Amino acid sequence: MRLLFTERLRERPETPTLARVSLALARIERPRGDSVPARLRAIAGAMLTAQHGRLAPWLAVALGAGVIAYFQLAEEPGEGALWTVPPLAILAAWLSRRAPVAGWGLGMVAAGLLGFGVAAWHAARLPPPLELPRGALAVTGTVAAVEALPQGRRVTLEAARLGEGPALPRELRVRLRAGDPARPQPGDAITLRAMLREPGAPVVPGAWDFQRATFFSGLGAYGIALGPAAVEPAPVSLPGFARLRAQVEERVETAIPGAAGAVAAALLTGSQAAIPPAEIAAMRDSGLAHLLSVSGLHMAIVMGVVFATVRIATAAVPWLALRVPGKPVAAIAALAAGLGYTLLTGSQVPMQRCLAMAALVTLGLLAGRRALTVRSLALAAALVTLTAPAELLGPSFQMSFAATP
Repeated sequence: MRLLFTERLRERPETPTLARVSLALARIERPRGDSVPARLRAIAGAMLTAQHGRLAPWLAVALGAGVIAYFQLAEEPGEGALWTVPPLAILAAWLSRRAPVAGWGLGMVAAGLLGFGVAAWHAARLPPPLELPRGALAVTGTVAAVEALPQGRRVTLEAARLGEGPALPRELRVRLRAGDPARPQPGDAITLRAMLREPGAPVVPGAWDFQRATFFSGLGAYGIALGPAAVEPAPVSLPGFARLRAQVEERVETAIPGAAGAVAAALLTGSQAAIPPAEIAAMRDSGLAHLLSVSGLHMAIVMGVVFATVRIATAAVPWLALRVPGKPVAAIAALAAGLGYTLLTGSQVPMQRCLAMAALVTLGLLAGRRALTVRSLALAAALVTLTAPAELLGPSFQMSFAATP
């Protein structure tokens, strides 16, 4: 039956997939004694054969479905689903050789349970939400990140303390006063008096859940400073991508003052906090707001420039050109540059997707195989889902993967 089905498909390669399946099934000669279950199995087998080569993307879809199922629950289910994945995956691999339809279905169930269990594990390993006292508090902590605003700055604090209390397990985000002369940098110690509050729940059912986003990002509270901040610089200038990102933004905004500098810094680092609301609205009205979010365009520019530079430099030196394979070396250098740029911009979801795709393309280039396939996109989606399952519910993930095909 499978050979006949394949021959029928080859006769009409231009017919859409579903039409090809229907045409092949209609032409298959069945014995008169065929039962309904046998016919259903034949239909399922034909549909599965038509999806040959697309099973890996379906596994990524099942993985995401498991994550969505977890977030629909009203209470925590535990992490027991993870323990059922290995035996189901082994059984699916064994069954796929004897009953492809059943093996594929069992593999989908295993992938769904994996997504469900991974989401539960990520939620269980994070510290619980903070319970903040009412009123103004004295806050002391280490600056983890600095964001420039149209008026003032916003700092993210780690290992923060409220008064004389212990260090908090979650980060705090505090907006400094507009006229505060303090210029903190990542790694500096800061002390200020602030009014803090917990992240708010969705305004209406189905709206953006700020509580969920902050819980999985590690943020515990946010607020505003009520007075000037006292900054104690770090004894040694600590290297780090957060400090480098802050320095890049500061130098760009110094060289290009005003809203133009804020837009230029956003094009480099993806931080849009410093852009005035009027300019943001103008970018949205013109349909150019997507350029402010670092994504595949920025990654392609960075990696393309590095690849071309290394390739030309290798070919320009005869001794290197005769002894060093220029294309693989340039590809590896471009991938390293892409990794550094991803860390510089804060490892946002679009950059994670681009980096995963670039890594697959580089491996394909080194192995001499084609890498620009839907499987590559599905593998990138699976990697992001496993490392940050909460991102599946955000617009960044959906625009990076659902809109890509």
